Amino acid sequence: MEKYINEVLADKIIAGEGNLFGAGLLKDNGKIAYCAEAKVYYSENSNWMAQFRRKFDEGVAHAQNSGVFRAGSEEKAGCKFGMAVLSYLVNQKYYMEIADFIGESLFKWAGYLLGRSYKWLKKEWILNLTNNHAYWSK
Repeated sequence: MEKYINEVLADKIIAGEGNLFGAGLLKDNGKIAYCAEAKVYYSENSNWMAQFRRKFDEGVAHAQNSGVFRAGSEEKAGCKFGMAVLSYLVNQKYYMEIADFIGESLFKWAGYLLGRSYKWLKKEWILNLTNNHAYWSK
């Protein structure tokens, strides 16, 4: 286990550590188990720009690790989820939340797309878009 933590989760990873860890484990014939009783508590209350930066870093990770992250699958899953949430908001008549959801989703999508295209951006821009300045200072 320590091998994977040192090699896969090192400072050189900008985002997607869990996926990269699992891929490395499977590549070396390790195993991953599903535990139905597992509980994960996750809460995030960040603004649109923080979401943009997080998604920018995820886009960079996906661009740099295309062998782990299949092109298109993340986008399709995100769109499907977004449409389900939008449908729920409309059906529940949460009209005020619809504009906020669409705005936040557009920020996240733009961050992700820019992250996937980071190779064409100036380093100065990247430093303004990322959430992980330490990664870019190496």
